[in-house]
Amino acid sequence: MVHNWAAMTALLSLSSSLQQPLIIERDSYRAIRRVLLGLPKTESERETATALARSWPPYRLLRDGMEEKTSPTEFLSRAVKAGLMMQDAGYSKQDIDFVMDIMGGLAPDGSPTIQTRINLPRRVEANPERPGQLPRKWAALIRATRNAEEAYAAFRNPPDPEEPRTFDIYRELILKITAGMSLSGHNNLPGDGREVFPFDDRNLTEFEKLRLRAPSVSSLIADMYNEGVHIGHSELSWLTARAPTIEDALTYIECSSLSCMEKKAARITLDEYEDRSNDELIRVGDEILYAFVGLLCRLQPNRTAATIRYSYKTMHRIHHAIHLAQLYCDVHARHKTSLNRGRPIWEVVLNTLSRPNIMLANDGAENDCIQALVLATRAMGAAEADTGVQMACLDPFMRAVQKAAFVRLPTLLQGVKLWDKSGKSEGLELVSLYSRQVMPTPVPAGPVYGRQPSEWPSDSEEDESWQEIPTPVFGQQAADSPQRVLDIIRDASDKMKRAWRTLAGVGPQVKPVNINNYMRTLAVVGEYEEMVLLTWWLVKEWLPTRTEGSFSSGEGKHLTRTLLAFRAFAEPMLCDETVAALREKFSALDSASAKHGLHWPHDAEVREYVESDPWENHWNLEKLGILMRERGTQKEES
Repeated sequence: MVHNWAAMTALLSLSSSLQQPLIIERDSYRAIRRVLLGLPKTESERETATALARSWPPYRLLRDGMEEKTSPTEFLSRAVKAGLMMQDAGYSKQDIDFVMDIMGGLAPDGSPTIQTRINLPRRVEANPERPGQLPRKWAALIRATRNAEEAYAAFRNPPDPEEPRTFDIYRELILKITAGMSLSGHNNLPGDGREVFPFDDRNLTEFEKLRLRAPSVSSLIADMYNEGVHIGHSELSWLTARAPTIEDALTYIECSSLSCMEKKAARITLDEYEDRSNDELIRVGDEILYAFVGLLCRLQPNRTAATIRYSYKTMHRIHHAIHLAQLYCDVHARHKTSLNRGRPIWEVVLNTLSRPNIMLANDGAENDCIQALVLATRAMGAAEADTGVQMACLDPFMRAVQKAAFVRLPTLLQGVKLWDKSGKSEGLELVSLYSRQVMPTPVPAGPVYGRQPSEWPSDSEEDESWQEIPTPVFGQQAADSPQRVLDIIRDASDKMKRAWRTLAGVGPQVKPVNINNYMRTLAVVGEYEEMVLLTWWLVKEWLPTRTEGSFSSGEGKHLTRTLLAFRAFAEPMLCDETVAALREKFSALDSASAKHGLHWPHDAEVREYVESDPWENHWNLEKLGILMRERGTQKEES
C-alpha cells in the first residue's frame, strides 16, 4: 500500500498543478480511503491510539490544556477525514463508507472505535446478487475492538436491532476469541494486527467478569445451528481449518447446512483412514477437502521435553493428509477439472514435514527427521506430477533435508573424535558426505546452470515456467527405495540440486530467502562444489539482473547470510585458488558498484554468524568440517 499511496499523492499533486484539476468522484474517494486503511498508522494516529481510554467506547483522554482546546476532528484518522471531504464534495455516505469510517476509528453514532489496518476488496460497491460480499457495519464494529470481551459487547449490540446475525458476524467474533495475545515488548498498537490486548477488568466483580466473558467457539457454533445460520461449503471449510481437535471439526460438520449425504462423506473422509471413492471426494468439495488436509497437518503432534506416547491414529494424521491430497489430485486428473488447490495442498504438507520438532513415531528425534524426509520426497514427487517443481514446495523440502542432517551432527561429531582414537568407524557412514575438495573448481565460463539471464521468463510467465521441465525430477523413482540414512540423504540431495538447477533458470521465482536456504542445505550435506557454483551464479547471473534499490533490508540480510554460510562451512573445505577467485570477483563488484550492499564477509562476521545459532547446529557443522579437513591433511602428508 505504500507504493499505492505514493502513486496517489503524485497524481493528486499533478491535479492541483493543472489549470483545471481532475474531478474526484465517489469511487476515487473510496479508493483513497481504501489505501489509507491499508497503511500503517502515522505518528499522530499512533499518538491518538495511545491516548484512548481502556474502557469501552475508547474515548480519547485529554492530557493537557492544549489538547482540550483542540477540535475533536483533529484527532481523526486520515481515512475518516477523507470521508468528511467526500461528504463536503456532495457525496452522501453509503454502508461501505460507514464500514470505512468504523475501521478508521469512528462509529456511525460518532463514538470512537479502534483504528484497524485492513485490506478491503478492490471493488467495494454493493452487489445485490451477492450481498455477502459487502462488508457489514456490524461485522466492522466487532473487528474494530481490542479483545474478545469488547468484540462480544459489539456482538450483543448491533447498530440495527432488526438486523439478523449471519456467518460473517460470527466469523469476526470467532477470530477475536481465537486470536493470540500480544507479546510483551512489541511495538504494535491495537488494530495494527490480528493479536488482541488485555481486557481491563480490575474494577469489576467476579459476576461482572463472567457476564462480559466471550463464549467459546463451540457455543457459538451451536448458536448458529439453533438460529439457522447458513454454514455452507466455504463457511465449513473456514471453521474446520481452525478447529482445535478432530472431534470439534466433526461437530462443525454436523452443525453445517450440508446435506445428509455430504455430511456422511465428510465425516468418513476426515475420521477414517481408508480408500475413498471418487464420488465421495467430489461430494465433499474442494474447499472442505483442502481444509481437512490443513487440519490433519496442523494437529500432527510435535516432540517436546515431556513427550508422551501417542496412539497410532494420532501419529498417522500426516499420512492421512498425504493420502487425501493424493486422492484429490487423482480425482481432478481423471475428470480433467481445474486444479486450483493442488499446489497449496502440497505446500501445506511439505511445510508440516519441515517443522523442526514434528513427531512421526514414538522413537527418537533422529528417526522422525528421516521419516519426514522420506515423506517429503514422496510429497515432492506428487506435487511435481500435478503442478511441476515450484519454489514454494522446494523451499520446505530443503528445510526437511537440513533437519535430517543437522539432527545427526552431534552424534557424528562425537563418533569422529572416537574414530580418531580407536580407528573404528561404525555408525559413521555420513562422514563420507564431508570430504575436503582437493582439486580447484574452475570458474564457469558460461551460464552456471545452462541458461542466460536474458532467457529467464518474466514475472507474467512465471506460473507457466514449470511446463518447460523436460523430465521429472522427483518423479523418477529407483527400483529399490534407499534404506540407509546415507542413501536417503544423498538421494534427496541429488534431487534437490536437479530441481534447483531447473528453477535457477526461472529467475523471478528465486528470492534471496530461497538462495540462503539452499546454501545452508548444501553446507549441511557437504555439497561444497555446488556451494561454489551457487556463489558464482549469484554474483554473475542473479545479482546483475537486480536494479538499484530492489532489495529490502530483509532480503539484503538473507544474501549476506548466504555468503556467511559459504565462508563458514565451504571455504575451509576448498582449495585456496577456488576461494581466491570468488573473493576477487566480489572485490571487483564492490569497487564497481555498491548498489547491492554486499561484500565479502570479514572473519569477525563469520565468527558471529556461527555463534549466533542457539541450537549450535552451525558450531557442530563447523567443528565437523575442521576435523574432516585435519584428517584429509594427515592423509595427504602420509
